[in-house]
Amino acid sequence: MLIGIESGQDGIVEDRSGLGVRGNDLRGADYLPGWEGAGDRFAQHMRFVTDEVLPYAEREFSITQDRTRRGVDGFSNGAVFALWAGVMAPESFGVAIARSAGYDREMPAQDMLAQLAHTRFFISAGLYESSFWRASKHWADTLRPHAQSVVFTAPAGGHAPDQGALMLVQYLREAFPARGGARLAGFRTRAVRGRC
Repeated sequence: MLIGIESGQDGIVEDRSGLGVRGNDLRGADYLPGWEGAGDRFAQHMRFVTDEVLPYAEREFSITQDRTRRGVDGFSNGAVFALWAGVMAPESFGVAIARSAGYDREMPAQDMLAQLAHTRFFISAGLYESSFWRASKHWADTLRPHAQSVVFTAPAGGHAPDQGALMLVQYLREAFPARGGARLAGFRTRAVRGRC
């Protein structure tokens, strides 16, 4: 079961004019730790996901409480948030899927990395989105010595939602293989894989 949380500037209704957040970008403030002028917005958003959204989904949709069968996913800024959720809440998420993470100015401390032995990370960035590729690769290289596993894929694409959608389908199939004849509907994908 996939549960989504609406994101983006259009969904934010609060007045941003007096916040002092860089570029009035509340999405960046909510998704990226260390965003200039953001205060504790990132920590508040992480708590919202782990302390409110997950219990709601467990109660209303009967999602599994088995962390190995539960993951977090995001694209672009959402990818960075998904990586941090995998790092900061390994008791909630056994899988983190990050598609085109472009922000690596804040990285996890060693004590956070030490708790990732049972978390799997699936990270992708297109070959034609160089800054996102570099940041995503940096995340993969940082997590690899500590996590249960890290897959890094670099498809021939740019920072585009269609590439992100293809990688999501591929990574969902890898992270959560079918059980008892169940199938994940979708299509086949091809990508360049390896330790680029």
